[in-house]
Amino acid sequence: MELSTLYRECTLNQVSENDIGKERRVAGWVENIRDHGGVSFVDLRDMYGVLQIVMRDTSLLKGINKEDCISVLGKIEKRDEETYNPKIPTGTIELEAHSIEILGKVYRPLPFEIATSKEIREDLRLKYRFLDLRNPKVMSNMIFRSNVIAFLRQKMTELGFMEVQTPILCASSPEGARDYIVPSRHYKGKFYALPQAPQQYKQLLMVSGVDKYFQIAPCFRDEDARADRSPGEFYQLDFEMSFATQEDVFKVGEEVLTATFEKFAPEGYEVTKAPYPIISYNQAMLEFGSDKPDLRNPLRIIDLSEFFNKCTFKPFQNKTVRAIKIEGHQSKGFHEKMLKFATEIGMGGLGYLEVQEDLSYKGPIDKFIPDDLKAELRELAGLKANDTIFFIADKEARAASFAGQIRNELGARLDLLEKKAYRFCYINDFPMFELDEETKKIGFTHNPFSMPQGGLEALNTMDPLDILAYQYDIVCNGVELSSGAVRNHSIDIMVKAFEIAGYDEDKRCYVRRTLDKNMLELNKQGYLNGHTPFSSIVAFSALIVAYLNKKKYIVLSNEASANESTIYEEEVNHQYSKSYEFEQDFNEYVKENILDGIEYFSLLRPISEYQIAKHFAKLPKFYKIFKSCNAGSKENKWCANCPKCLFVYIILSPFMKREDMINIFGEDLLEKESLKETMEMLSGIQKNKPFECVGSRDEVNTAICETIKKYEANNEELPLLYKYYKTTKKYEEYINKENTYDKFYNPENNVPEHYKEMLKKSEII
Repeated sequence: MELSTLYRECTLNQVSENDIGKERRVAGWVENIRDHGGVSFVDLRDMYGVLQIVMRDTSLLKGINKEDCISVLGKIEKRDEETYNPKIPTGTIELEAHSIEILGKVYRPLPFEIATSKEIREDLRLKYRFLDLRNPKVMSNMIFRSNVIAFLRQKMTELGFMEVQTPILCASSPEGARDYIVPSRHYKGKFYALPQAPQQYKQLLMVSGVDKYFQIAPCFRDEDARADRSPGEFYQLDFEMSFATQEDVFKVGEEVLTATFEKFAPEGYEVTKAPYPIISYNQAMLEFGSDKPDLRNPLRIIDLSEFFNKCTFKPFQNKTVRAIKIEGHQSKGFHEKMLKFATEIGMGGLGYLEVQEDLSYKGPIDKFIPDDLKAELRELAGLKANDTIFFIADKEARAASFAGQIRNELGARLDLLEKKAYRFCYINDFPMFELDEETKKIGFTHNPFSMPQGGLEALNTMDPLDILAYQYDIVCNGVELSSGAVRNHSIDIMVKAFEIAGYDEDKRCYVRRTLDKNMLELNKQGYLNGHTPFSSIVAFSALIVAYLNKKKYIVLSNEASANESTIYEEEVNHQYSKSYEFEQDFNEYVKENILDGIEYFSLLRPISEYQIAKHFAKLPKFYKIFKSCNAGSKENKWCANCPKCLFVYIILSPFMKREDMINIFGEDLLEKESLKETMEMLSGIQKNKPFECVGSRDEVNTAICETIKKYEANNEELPLLYKYYKTTKKYEEYINKENTYDKFYNPENNVPEHYKEMLKKSEII
């Protein structure tokens, strides 16, 4: 790609001895100025390198200060051999300046020297961050980071992963730290959270069908700085795989990390080759005293608990005893320093033994070991002449932690750590549950959504503290680089796992959704999806809105007919979430488990759909725009074939003209032979109602009979379906029955009195 040459023709790393004798225009910042009287020199710097500029016309230097940004036109020359600068790639050449243009001027003294900015106090560096970033060491870190990210992105793409940028402003998804929150200007009192990790989004991608996802993900965690953790914000290589085993994830991690470290590690460093060592959590805690072991340290921890239960040394009896062997005897001063370190980390002391040339022992606890057991100790610990062994005794968890710290300290003091090496390993088989020593209750050790090894059978049959999870960490040189898990994708396993952790059924809330693939195929053919508990979803969502906005009432428009069972003489109601029963259940649940003071009710509960239809018929301006058809909703029309369409047609018929009905629905539904069975289901001629949100059987029969009366009073011919209806027993049952719906009032309602008054004023009731 050709770029403008107005300010420069090339960057400083592109200038070489091949350009000697050629005219070049370069640009950058003045790093140093050296005035030698008849000739002056400037070290020019850009982000790629440094080039010496020579000015034999010293007037060119006039007005130029350090850190000015300049553009220089001149000729590339060979430097005298005695003036070579081997520290820079351009150390054998220089540019003789013919003209200089100042692009950016420094008007005040610099707050610090660029070359020494890393030695300046941090607040001053950050105040003048643009100057600090000019430091070649700081700039090189940025370039290094950019190169690593570019390599990671290339590598993940080569492995078949798709990069997805997930949202930054989101709902809270805690990862063990506090959230940063961002207030919304548009929605007063509302806040976004910054993601601690893209956990929710990447799992959404997996269940949506994305096979392999990755992202160089920004993470925000409002926590204190720790030696192994970045506070505030950081970026991580985040990836997820579908239909993958733990071993599949391990292979990807090995491929990416080994390649990245081999490419970017300092020269001479060794990197662990795949496959990485896989160490179980229990093994790691035993051998290294940590689930983040530094494998550069050759020292290993051994367990001697059983051995010391056979000895007379009471401080070690009935305790977990761990030991670390080193080669060679150490000075008294060394032992004193190790004892001091042990007490600083909370240990009561640090026992040791030294093995003499004759394999006898020397040390403070030698006398407590019976003679007949001394050979057994040598065998258990692998002791030989001139070895020293240290002992740590405490409760198991504390003993493991102390032993790990002693191991690290011995490795550092004895300079045992392998030089110039990156040693990787996987830690797996983490325990699924742990016992809280204070409460004596079982809880999750780490991620509660991990798959337990052994699945549901393990949860049902094993001691919870013995159950392992498919969780794993990647560790390098004693630092946890990453963690992951196989996700639990079974609701039954999830429910049982949470039950073990103390989440009782009455305190547990979960969503279960299954979808038969055959339904998708039927949907393509025009079949409806079936009923979803939409009203319940709205109710719980509205509860949050009401609480945040300090509102007392949640008002919905669920019909009284929603109380009626769909199946004859059975309590099967697909409209349960719209029913009075749900209304009562919801209010009771909210009051007992969430908060008191918010009331949920349906304003339509006291009245019938017959009354609503009568009232609607007086509002002709809405005839053309109202819709209540699920099948035609995608095209914003009445389908004229479903139970919902026929019900609305029937319930409106007593109050509206036939021509108005035809204008709304496009045809006279009462003349359609194909809807005969549907009418039978709506009226109760057939026992079961359609699985649609339609009115009660009583309302339907009342509306039919009132329409028949209207037609006959006007000497109009009855439509096809009503001719048939007159031949049924339902006609005989309802034709002379009193119409109770003109002045209907349903007492099963939670409507506050002042809302009832509003309904009365509307003349609906």
